[in-house]
Amino acid sequence: ASLEFECSARQLIVQEIPLINSGEKAMSVSSKFEGDAGFAGPRDMVVPAGGSVYYPLSFKPGWTGEYVGTLTLQTSTHESNAYALRGVADEPLAESHVVITAQARGETSYRLTVPNVYAAEKSVSYNVFSDLPFVSGSPQ
Repeated sequence: ASLEFECSARQLIVQEIPLINSGEKAMSVSSKFEGDAGFAGPRDMVVPAGGSVYYPLSFKPGWTGEYVGTLTLQTSTHESNAYALRGVADEPLAESHVVITAQARGETSYRLTVPNVYAAEKSVSYNVFSDLPFVSGSPQ
């Protein structure tokens, strides 16, 4: 089986995969991911006897591009299902909407906070630009 995802970079999509246990004992299910980062889900789940649960497979790409991987779900009865995963990450969405009130021909200062999309994993430097005329600032 294969699953395909498409979303904007840094957005989250979740696909629920049904896990059904028709047995008389609880069944444990373990997951294993291989391939590109961006795909995630719980490492272990338990499906009650005669019941069902949903495995929440998520795709949250860090940046634009194509991501591929494999998810293998293995049960305590040694049955396994492998899923070929493919995700496409489009350009990121706007993080916020900024409105600056200013007087015509006057000077106004406004400090923008640019998030580190890598969180605490590594430091990053950005080149920030504007398509508006007369917008300027010094790097800090």
